[in-house]
Amino acid sequence: MSFSPAILLLDAILVGVAVEGLLLALLWRTRRIGVAPRPLAATLLAGGALVAALRVSLDESRPIAAWLLPLLSVALVAHIADLAMRWRSRLRGSDVHAP
Repeated sequence: MSFSPAILLLDAILVGVAVEGLLLALLWRTRRIGVAPRPLAATLLAGGALVAALRVSLDESRPIAAWLLPLLSVALVAHIADLAMRWRSRLRGSDVHAP
């Protein structure tokens, strides 16, 4: 089974998103700098789900219908959660992404 360069690139991006999330969470936990874990998780989950949906749509060896709608739904819910956290933080006068 061989994958196209586009699929391999998307796999690398997904790994990068996961590593970024782990490193930023570790930075927050150890030094309290960067982005708080909850908004970070929502942002990275939304982006990661969109990248995964693109990957599924390009992978001809998998049935697209079984994966595309769930991945897009996860991206939507995570995006709405991210927006809600940002909106609430603005109403409180604080920035949800600040330490």
